[in-house]
Amino acid sequence: MPQVSVFSGAGAKLLQSFFAANPKPTDVLTEDANDHSGVRVGTTLAAGKAEILTGPGQGPPPLVDVFNGQTLALLNSFFAFDPNFRGGVFVGG
Repeated sequence: MPQVSVFSGAGAKLLQSFFAANPKPTDVLTEDANDHSGVRVGTTLAAGKAEILTGPGQGPPPLVDVFNGQTLALLNSFFAFDPNFRGGVFVGG
């Protein structure tokens, strides 16, 4: 599973770390030990609050997850493209 680490801008101190993939039983995602697609990460401000966006590299379905930047709670998940697309997703805010 792809891991995301959040560092402070001053001193490069590790603030938080979490696994980006959030498969649910109804998702078409499956864990694969041979999957080396990684995770692509972006950030944004929504209503003045920081959010972290994650999407897979080439290989898995294009599921984008949106996390609260403070609590890391999952706020939303959606397919950026057709679920059968396997070309990867670039995310940004």
